[in-house]
Order: sequence, then structure tokens, then C-alpha cells
Amino acid sequence: MAGGSGTSRQGESASGRGLVIGRVLWLAVAVPVVALFVAGVPPRLAQLARTCVGPACAPGQLTPADVPALPALHLTLAGYATFLVGIDSVSALIWFVLGLMIWWRLPRDRMALFTAFTLVLFGVARFPDVPAALGAANPAWALPVGVARFAGSACLSLFVYLFPGGTFAPRWMRWAALLWLVPQIPEFLFPQLPVSPTTFPLPLLLLAFLAFVASVGVSQLYRYWWVSTPAQREQAKWVVFGTAAALIIYAIVAFALPVFLPPSDQTGPLPRILLGVGAVAGMLCIPVSISVAILRYRLFDIDFIINRALVYGLVSAVLAAVYFGAVAALQAAVRALTGAENAVAIVASTLLIAALFQPLRGRVQTTIDRRFYRARYDASRALANFSATLREEVDLPRLREHLLETVASTIRPAHVTLWLRTPAPAGVAGTETADGTRSSGEMAPGQR
Repeated sequence: MAGGSGTSRQGESASGRGLVIGRVLWLAVAVPVVALFVAGVPPRLAQLARTCVGPACAPGQLTPADVPALPALHLTLAGYATFLVGIDSVSALIWFVLGLMIWWRLPRDRMALFTAFTLVLFGVARFPDVPAALGAANPAWALPVGVARFAGSACLSLFVYLFPGGTFAPRWMRWAALLWLVPQIPEFLFPQLPVSPTTFPLPLLLLAFLAFVASVGVSQLYRYWWVSTPAQREQAKWVVFGTAAALIIYAIVAFALPVFLPPSDQTGPLPRILLGVGAVAGMLCIPVSISVAILRYRLFDIDFIINRALVYGLVSAVLAAVYFGAVAALQAAVRALTGAENAVAIVASTLLIAALFQPLRGRVQTTIDRRFYRARYDASRALANFSATLREEVDLPRLREHLLETVASTIRPAHVTLWLRTPAPAGVAGTETADGTRSSGEMAPGQR
């Protein structure tokens, strides 16, 4: 007893020291990173407020040919710079706050603490271009900024291999993570070296990125099927959902710009603003999904959210294709008949989409439920059939059989028994059998 008590106190003391060390380390990293971002705001504003006349322009920097398009957006060059820096500041603040929440709520969880480091380092130092502007404007700050940006990129690269269990799965994936980290050292710490990812040809960079994504996919699939607990699988679904949402949002913005913007506006300030907003909005899906996965995944049904995202995503894509196809076809038909454009095509296409939405949504919902959520689909169908039977059936034994079959097919228990209270005899209030209940039926032995 004495030894056990001493061991317990020692464990609690070690746990307390670990809690303090973890929190102090996070603050020791977060405070300088935030200071770098704040110090980088004025250089970034000055950078964007100048036009770029050389071949190497900073991200988001305009050329003299782009400036005349600003008045159409009710912006000046300084207003354009303030808008982009404001977007980056809001994004960095959200990343920092989410990391702060995880650090405060789960300080003893090593993976949660590493996630808090990742959110603040990547979301404040690596993703926005504000700290990089500080290093470009002040060579004395180049090394601290490079170290912070490398740490953010390295943490995110390791996070995608480690989450949610905190270990590499399989173990040899640590070498894949190390292989991905090595080229980032000259990129952020020694950019002047001739061998750096920034000097590699674009096809080679794309091939390396696809190899990285493939290795992460293999690692996460292996972890999901062979290592993760049920709770960790739910957490992994949240992060995968957030990452997919980020990619989809950015892809929609990137591919929609050439379609909806006239050729004269595709290289001006407007596409840079839209791409910046799309990138920030998409990337914010990642820290939000990570935070929900760690802090609140039990409060939400991720399968339901994925189901609705698949349904409405497919419905929107099909309806958009039908709408634009109908508008083009009707416009061509009207032009062939009358020789002029007509708004009737747009009105008719809109009415067609309104008429197709609900039937198409129901068909897509049924197809996805049948293909990907078969058990839930079968349970819903069984409950719907039982509800219809309940409204029409008056025979108690048959209703009892329907009830037992429905429970067996939806909940799938090992054993089902139904008891019905015996009614009191007429004229004798409150009397019942000795035990008060009577077994009315149970599943057959083969159904147990």
C-alpha cells in the first residue's frame, strides 16, 4: 500500500510536470510566431502597395498593367493591399485560436499538443505570406522567419502521417516523412543554394507532391483498417472530410474564374482577390475539422454530414450541367428561329431545374444510401414498412410478428422478447395475474 501510494504520487507529479512543460513549450513557440506575424504586417502592406516591374513578383503583387482595373472594384492600391493582409490576418487568428483551444482543453494529450503546435506554426507562420514579407524586407529576420516557416511545414507534414494515433503506421512510414522533410530544409533555411525545390521544374514538383499524397493515403488507410480504434476512425473521417472540402473549394474557385471572368479580367486584381479568398476559405476547413475531430467529434454524426455532402454535391453538379446545357440549347434554338437572343431560354431552364431538383435529390439520396450506407438504408426501409403496417394492421399476433421482425432487422440484437401486460378482468379494477406480465412471443432460435 505504501509503495503503491508512493508510485501514484510520483506518477501524478510527473503528469503535473508534463502538463506545465507542455503548456510552457507551446507558449514559448506561439508567442514568437505571433510576434513575427505582427511584425510582418507593415512590410507586407508596403510590398503589396508597390507594383512589380521585374520577373520575380511576390504572391498577390500587382503589375503596372493591373492597376487601372482597381477603380472598377472601388479599390486603390493601398486598399487592395489592406484587403489581402486583412484576409491573411483573419485566417491566422482563426488558426491560432483553434490551436489555443486544443492546447487549453487537452494539455496532457501528446497528439493534441502536437496538433496545437501544428495549427499555430502552419496557420500563422507558414500559410500566410505576411511573415515571408518580413524576411524579404529585413535580411536580419530572414533566418528566424525561415525557421518558423520550416517548422510549420514540417509539423503539417508529420501531422498527416501521425494523426490520430500519434505513431507512424506502418512503422516504415517514418522514412517517407523524413524523405519529404529533407528538401524543405534548403527551401526555407537556405534558399540561396542552387539545389532547392524552388529551382526544380514544375513536372518534378508535381510528381513529388503526388508521391507524398499517395504515401499519406497508404498510411492513413492502413491505420484506419488495422490500427485505429472506432473513436479514432471517426476523428480520421473528420480530417479527411475537411481536407476534401478545402481542395474542392479551391478547385471550384480556380476552375470557375476562367469560365465566368472575361479574358480581360483574368490577369488583374480581381482573380487574385478571388483566389486569395478561396484559398483562405478552403484552408480554414482543415483546422476547423481537426478541432472538431479532437474536441467535439462525439456531438456530430460525420457519416450523416458526408452523406449530405455527397448528395447535394452530386445534385448541384448535375443540375448545373443540365442548366447550362438547357440554356445553350434553347438559346441556339431561339437564335435559329428568330435570329436574336431571348430571355425565355433562361426562364425555361430555371423552371426545369426547379422541377427536377426534388426528384433528382431523392434518386441520388437513395442511390448513395444503397451503395455506401446499406445497413442504415435497410433499417430506414424496414422502419418505413413497419410504420405503414402499423397504420393498417389490426390483428395483434400479426402486429407482434411484424414488430419482432423490424427490431431484429434494424437493431440486430442477440435475443428479442416481447411482454404484454395482461388486461384486468371486466368489473375488477386493478387486478392482474400473479406475476403481472405474460410472455407474448420471441424470435425463433435461428434468429437469435
